[in-house]
Amino acid sequence: MLSVTIGAGPGTTPSGDDVIVGILAGLHVFGLLNEVSILARQIVPFLPRTTVASRHYLKAAMQGRFGQHVHDLVDTLAGDGDPDLTLQRASKWGATSGVDLLVGLVSVLAASMNTRSVESAA
Repeated sequence: MLSVTIGAGPGTTPSGDDVIVGILAGLHVFGLLNEVSILARQIVPFLPRTTVASRHYLKAAMQGRFGQHVHDLVDTLAGDGDPDLTLQRASKWGATSGVDLLVGLVSVLAASMNTRSVESAA
């Protein structure tokens, strides 16, 4: 799946890459460092398929380094900050970068909630 996601979409940081950065951010938030490591190893071979800017962005995310805008999204999802203002700002990052990143971040949040729900039911 990464082979068709990395470098896919419009922008200096293509949409697929932004979603992956959001996923990496979510994994870091939940302390799922083993999953970060596994995903990072899978990403590396495909880095030449994307832009120079996006390679930098992905490499930083694999190491747990994110821009302030990512931290703002995480804080908002954790209940801190103004959701409307943060989402409004996210919608203005690049052509689609903020929304794409949010999709990745929320997908990890949703998966985590589903996992916890199943674990508590067992």
